[in-house]
Amino acid sequence: MIARVSNGVFSIGLNSKFYLVDDNNEYVIIGAPESPNIEYVRAVLEITHGALPEYLILNSCLKQDSAAAEIFVKILGTKIIAHYPDSVMLRHGECNGEKFSPIPVYLEIRNRIYFIKNFKIINSRDITPGAVIVRWNSILFIGSSKVTRIDKSIKMVCSREGCIR
Repeated sequence: MIARVSNGVFSIGLNSKFYLVDDNNEYVIIGAPESPNIEYVRAVLEITHGALPEYLILNSCLKQDSAAAEIFVKILGTKIIAHYPDSVMLRHGECNGEKFSPIPVYLEIRNRIYFIKNFKIINSRDITPGAVIVRWNSILFIGSSKVTRIDKSIKMVCSREGCIR
């Protein structure tokens, strides 16, 4: 269920994965799989040795990219970052006709490109209008998005299914 995919990057989950990034001992979660599970919280705390991740960056409002967000907010107090208009759909608990528990969004991004800490968040608009791709160092986190071409400086692409070099 836990795998180190790169220095400072851990993959958590079996069929649907999310990622925990150790950015100089400040932890950020990217993505939240479609089924909330207390084991995800335990895995995060095991990797961080009890330190709480400050942010959870959601790739989209789709259930497969965001459903477990609520458990991280309630148990760990993690702050949710999402791009508009997906952020509005998350707050209302509905995306593309699917209903779920409303998710409080801490930071709503409206810029095409936004930087927070060492993360570059890019609005890709491919699967939903607020879908994002996240870049950290030479790694892209794409959630359920599809990437057709990438910059040569990208060494790894991580999706819900896993990472490829």
